[in-house]
Amino acid sequence: SENELWLFATAFFIAEVSMNINWFKDPNNIIYMNIDDFSSSFKRELNMFDLKKQIEDFRANPSPRGKVIRSSQTSIKLFIPKLSFQEPLEKEENVWVYFGKNHPSYCLEKTEPWRDKAYFYFSHKECDFFPCHSEVDADRFNCIFCFCPLYCLGDRCGGNYAYLGKIKDCSQCILPHLEDSYGYIMSKFEQITDSIREL
Repeated sequence: SENELWLFATAFFIAEVSMNINWFKDPNNIIYMNIDDFSSSFKRELNMFDLKKQIEDFRANPSPRGKVIRSSQTSIKLFIPKLSFQEPLEKEENVWVYFGKNHPSYCLEKTEPWRDKAYFYFSHKECDFFPCHSEVDADRFNCIFCFCPLYCLGDRCGGNYAYLGKIKDCSQCILPHLEDSYGYIMSKFEQITDSIREL
């Protein structure tokens, strides 16, 4: 029930917690859920009304340490297994939610209409620069956005960038080359067209 979900969620304050990959390999510990459904179900119970935005922000700019989201009631930890563990795990590029080892974790999935299409992914393995970012698995490297369309958004792109004087340095950013980044980048095109109008 919703009350039971709220009770187990509030029982844990997740901070810099160590996670054992073997626990996540047990299918009894994992629940697969759509991001929208998870956010709608949990935002009130966890008192995190910007939950979906927090998940999307982390998905766009992940880190190996994960991200702890705190509210007045509890804390949860977002992480991506591919970045957090050395060993492979099913659906390891998805965002996962950790409540603590005594309760199920959630593997979050997206159901974008483009996922069953061929146009959202292309890997140009014959390119002289492939892969241009070694942090991304070469077998899942997405070349569809060779030059990132989000560059013109400056500090609004959502990626991992730094400014070297007036030059925007994106050499540490893997956002456009993740297998499922198509949806995030396409969602930014209204901002891209607005930035062009401002020129």
